[in-house]
Amino acid sequence: MSNEYVCTGLYGKAVTVKLPLGFIDVSKLRQVPDNQEVYVKETGLTSIIFDITERVDESDVVEAIKYHLEDVAEKGNIIKVWANSVVNMAKFPSGTPAITLFATIHPSHTTTSNFTALIMTLIRLERQKTDVVVTVNIPHLVGEYDQGAINLEEGIPGALIKEGMTMRDQVLQSLEVHDWNLFNGD
Repeated sequence: MSNEYVCTGLYGKAVTVKLPLGFIDVSKLRQVPDNQEVYVKETGLTSIIFDITERVDESDVVEAIKYHLEDVAEKGNIIKVWANSVVNMAKFPSGTPAITLFATIHPSHTTTSNFTALIMTLIRLERQKTDVVVTVNIPHLVGEYDQGAINLEEGIPGALIKEGMTMRDQVLQSLEVHDWNLFNGD
C-alpha cells in the first residue's frame, strides 16, 4: 500500500478524510446506499466503508460497537473480537465518544483459512442521534496472503492487517465534518 494519502470528500464534501492513493469510489462502479461511502483498493480486496446510521439504543459504547459488528456479519458466521479501545477523533468536538475494535469473521460453512479482518470505528454523535461507523474490511483468501505471517493469538497481525490499521489511524486523524446539517435526516 502506498504511504501517500489524498484528501477525499464524502457525502457531497460535507465530510472529508484522507484515504490512501489507489482506492476507488465504488459508487462509480455500482449503486451504493445514500448513507454509505465505499472505497475499494484497485489492486486487492481491501475496502473502507463509511456508514451513517441512526444511533443505536445501547448506552455503553462497547455494546454499541458490538451491535454494529453483529449487524454487518452474516448470520451464522463466527465472530472473534481481538481488541477494542476508546479513541480520540482529532477533528471532532472534544469528548465525542468513539471506539475502535479489531475482529475477524470466519464463514461457518467452510473449513478453509479464509476470513475477513475488520477494523471498525464507531463515532457516536449524541446531539445528532447518529452513529458513524467506519469499517476497514480486509479479506484473507487462501493463496492471497501468507498464512505463516499471521498469528492473531500471539498478536502477529500480518502485512494486510497492519496496512488496515494504518488506514484506520489516518481516518482517526483526518476525518472531519464540514457540514453538520448532513445529520439532520433531510
